[in-house]
Amino acid sequence: MSPSLNEPERLNRQAQGLACNECRARKLRCDRVRPTCGTCESLGVTCTPNSVRQPRGPRKGYLKTLQSRISALERQWNGQQKAAGGSPGESPPCSEGGQTLRAVSESTSDGVHDEDHANGARPPSSQSSIEQPILQPTVSLDGISALHGFAPVNSPFAFALPGTDPSKTVDLFSHMECFPSMPTKLDPRAYVPQQLTPNSTMSNGQFDLPTDLSVTSEFQLPELMKADLSHLYFDRVHPFAPILNKRRYFARAARPVSEQGAMTCLQHAMWTLAAWLGSQFKHIQKDLYIYTRGLLEKWELNMHPGNPPIELAQARLFLAIYEIMQVNYERGWLSAGRCFRLIQLMKLHEIDVPDGISESGISFGEIEERRRTFWMAYSLDRFINLINKMPLTLNEQVIFTRLPAPEGAFQRERPVQTQFLSEFMAGDDDLQIVSPFSACIVVMTISGRCLSHQQQCMVERAYGGMPQDFITRHQWLEGILMSKGKAIVDCISNDLDDELTDPMLLFTNMAAHATTLLLGMTMQTGLCNYESLISGFEERATEAAQKILHLCQRLNECGYFKVHPFTPIPLVFCAEWAQGRKNQNPAFEPLHNSMLCSLRDLSVVNMLAETCLARLNDSNPQMETDMSKSQS
Repeated sequence: MSPSLNEPERLNRQAQGLACNECRARKLRCDRVRPTCGTCESLGVTCTPNSVRQPRGPRKGYLKTLQSRISALERQWNGQQKAAGGSPGESPPCSEGGQTLRAVSESTSDGVHDEDHANGARPPSSQSSIEQPILQPTVSLDGISALHGFAPVNSPFAFALPGTDPSKTVDLFSHMECFPSMPTKLDPRAYVPQQLTPNSTMSNGQFDLPTDLSVTSEFQLPELMKADLSHLYFDRVHPFAPILNKRRYFARAARPVSEQGAMTCLQHAMWTLAAWLGSQFKHIQKDLYIYTRGLLEKWELNMHPGNPPIELAQARLFLAIYEIMQVNYERGWLSAGRCFRLIQLMKLHEIDVPDGISESGISFGEIEERRRTFWMAYSLDRFINLINKMPLTLNEQVIFTRLPAPEGAFQRERPVQTQFLSEFMAGDDDLQIVSPFSACIVVMTISGRCLSHQQQCMVERAYGGMPQDFITRHQWLEGILMSKGKAIVDCISNDLDDELTDPMLLFTNMAAHATTLLLGMTMQTGLCNYESLISGFEERATEAAQKILHLCQRLNECGYFKVHPFTPIPLVFCAEWAQGRKNQNPAFEPLHNSMLCSLRDLSVVNMLAETCLARLNDSNPQMETDMSKSQS
């Protein structure tokens, strides 16, 4: 029943003005009489009204208003899609969605105005004068539905507003002030659940890394997990990268965090590499890598350029190996270049010069770590450039650092004086027994020389050089390979019979035979008219390929996580050798298929094997068919 016109006008429940501080403190109803209210007058106290109030926070219902408007927008877009599907030439209807959106806006605004009147506050005049715009979507439904979990919310949603050019898109959130019931400073992204925030994910076997790798918070690992990762490093990483003294590492790791300095970077790089080689740590591998990379960047920014610590070079070395194996080859190749420049900056290539660091009174364990860090970087330089046939960075001819000491002497810190690489390569054929690490360095030195020989051959052919220079250089390399390479293989083959699963010995043996194949392929490209020389070398290359096939059968005895990570390099050389001959001689097809199967098996945990398979596929489009045949 409507009220009568004769009834007096209903008074407001609350008087105009602000309550005084005394009434507010006593929680009494203030009559707001000035200069003294009734309560203060009866108590005999000074009446002080509070004229400054704290601003009120956002009112309830703003988020629901936003959600309802987006729902209305989706309904409008669905109608447009249906209309477009029925008659493509007809413009999609928008009145229903627009009315729904306007109705939601007006009802919400009325609710807010009523609440303001009830509290005695006057609504801003700007809100009552703005007309609600009707949004016309110009993106797909997937883009609109992003707020419901189908797409990352930090990507802008494109819409066209009335009165604007429909061909130009604008950001929905940049025009949020157009909504009359929304405060202009409200950020809708703050209300989106955290699980919708895009994280770094893996796409096609590779990381989609965030653009900001800065370290914002500590990456916390339980102490038990740290200890497990450290021991896993020495169990699976140290056999192919033996650059750390175990006793010295745990002594440094026991220091307080504030005293460790660059040791923190080294530890995280070790844990990152160890997490890759342990299936139980796959859930932290990606986040640990991202944090380690950001930690190194931050540390280098604050580093004194004149005296970088050895831990920084070691951490860079481990991170480059990880990126080659788990991120992608190009990123790892670039990171390795930064590591090589850091090695050169620290002058690790001349540790044993007269009056150098080796004679400065530093302990043998620390000096040997520096030597091994250099030789590991030297080997990595050869490893990665054999894949893409790029020039080497660390020059063999300027090295004044002795070869690594035997592993036992290194771990026990017993000083042993070894030869220089140049002395070893120029010495007689009666080689002394060398450690597996030193044997790998010698083999990779010969491989690096063969690679430089191949690159120089291409330049000479481009400039019309005489083949006599090529023949002289080729025969010199062949002599080194027959003397030093064969002696190294014979030396480590005896140990390999006892240590069937030693990854360093197995890889060095395979790499020595792969160097023979590399030299043979160089001869074919440089001496295409010298059939007599080619035929003599063909037999030795075929024998080397068969020995690689024999050694390949031992990879299963090592397991995925204990195989030398650069084992795909000799396998791809053998596969390329067999691939170029299987059409003329079907006997090479089983060899080719076996190499493909081994690379495919290693690609489960090693992205370098996947890179090698892609390289073979580029040179042989029928490789997929060959692999399917080998599996059947």
